[in-house]
Amino acid sequence: MTDILNPSAQLINDGIDRVARYIPNEPGIHDVRFFITGATGFVGVWLLKTLLRLSEARNWRISITILSRRPEVFARKHPEFFKQVNVIKGDVLDFEFPAGEFKYIIHAAADTSAQVNKDAPVYLFDSIVSGTKRVMEFAARCGCRKLLYVSSGAVYGPQPTHIPRVDESYMGGPDPTQPTGNDLYGNAKRTAELITTLYAKQYGFEAKIARLFSFVGPYLPIDSHFAVGNFISNYIKGQPIIIKGDGAPFRSYMYAADMILWILKILFDAPASRPYNVGSDFAVTIAELAGIIAKLVQPEPPVTIMQQQRSEKSDIYVPSLQRAREELGLDLYFDLEEAIKTTIQWHIDKDAAHTEESPEWRESLSARK
Repeated sequence: MTDILNPSAQLINDGIDRVARYIPNEPGIHDVRFFITGATGFVGVWLLKTLLRLSEARNWRISITILSRRPEVFARKHPEFFKQVNVIKGDVLDFEFPAGEFKYIIHAAADTSAQVNKDAPVYLFDSIVSGTKRVMEFAARCGCRKLLYVSSGAVYGPQPTHIPRVDESYMGGPDPTQPTGNDLYGNAKRTAELITTLYAKQYGFEAKIARLFSFVGPYLPIDSHFAVGNFISNYIKGQPIIIKGDGAPFRSYMYAADMILWILKILFDAPASRPYNVGSDFAVTIAELAGIIAKLVQPEPPVTIMQQQRSEKSDIYVPSLQRAREELGLDLYFDLEEAIKTTIQWHIDKDAAHTEESPEWRESLSARK
């Protein structure tokens, strides 16, 4: 695959190339078709870039079809895919099935918008559950061999304080009586996992399940509800890093290239219907995360914690990786500081290449390179 020649594209390719040796060369993958939902989001774009780069390097000759509600927006944001990916227009709830055989399906479509979660919870639940059912109906008809469902660590519900890293055997779950927030999203994802395994058992394809946690890397939105993205945005703009809460919650962040390695390894090699966590097990508090980002530049920007009184309820969202390490031989190849530095540099390079900055903005970018 030939990328647009710019520093931001090179950063992504460097990450893919570092983990590529650990991605298995799947038997029988030559001259097959992939169908991917959610390909226009953070996970999906990394999937496309990795699969196309591997296909070229290994002569896989795969064909990729993606589902998009707004193909014109996708084409404008990602012109590098224009001649390499087939795009069909449609919604995951009712898309028309493309003709022909698709041996591999990756279902990554899910609305993670906090605003949709708050304002349209019924729609959010239905889009995940009914959308998954629609994709499984397609898998049952298109000759699918292996299907990966991109699930979430939200299926475990609130992580107890005595479990510093939650593993796949944990039988807790989100509250079914809470119609918003992580409980809503987690219940929808649990139901979708059930639908996926039911269809796979009845129609004879292999269902793989990847439970994703938190990530950092190029294409991560820095203007959304993700703390790490907001801190990076503050950093790039030369603003104080603002923590809206008390800074006490524990999180962990996997770099995007590691994420794609794990996802593809699960798709190709994992046992059917056996879920695997995908994330980092290196836990930091939100306040520690802000401090790591702040220390990447001098003079160090101030970190402001808006809520000085600490919450009595602990908030942990960190996976155990023992199952994936022992059963699939997976590991992490990027540490947190490198992952953050690369993400910052990618946003700086992208903005410098595509934005008409003011002199003050250019000076701010220059000071942070």
